[in-house]
Amino acid sequence: MEKTQTKLNLKVMDFNGKTIKSFHKEITITSNTSAINQNIDYLNFIKKKKLKKVFIVAELSDLQNNIFDESLFFFEAPKNLKLKKPKITIKISKGLNDHFNIEVSSKTLAKNIRLQTVIEGHFSTNYFDLVPLKKKIIYFKPTQKTSVENLKKSIKLTSLYNTYNN
Repeated sequence: MEKTQTKLNLKVMDFNGKTIKSFHKEITITSNTSAINQNIDYLNFIKKKKLKKVFIVAELSDLQNNIFDESLFFFEAPKNLKLKKPKITIKISKGLNDHFNIEVSSKTLAKNIRLQTVIEGHFSTNYFDLVPLKKKIIYFKPTQKTSVENLKKSIKLTSLYNTYNN
């Protein structure tokens, strides 16, 4: 079994992107296994009434800090989260091989983002959470030729906040 040296980075953040607590630990990952590498007693530094306003970002990176996996963990069910209206920015540019790069960012947590367009094609990912102040690149491959302008006009974005706060 192959062993790999990695870094585990955990951050407890509020929905504005402020880090409340962070942990960093070098760990060895063995292929085709699973193990608990960090237990957190979060109630020691988060008041129970604030659990609806915070989340954990868990990142695995190589020793040069290149992130290769990220997961978000919430303390409450999505319907109970005290989400703020996200200010989501989208930038679209032409990529390689008729693909388009869609850069998405937000100043606050954007939960369950969904991208839609009338242009037929495939998004590299969809229905995702966006960490505050962090950019995410989505790739779109249309089934027919189109332009950046057409994609910009037709793309629609919704988040969990939009579904219950209209």
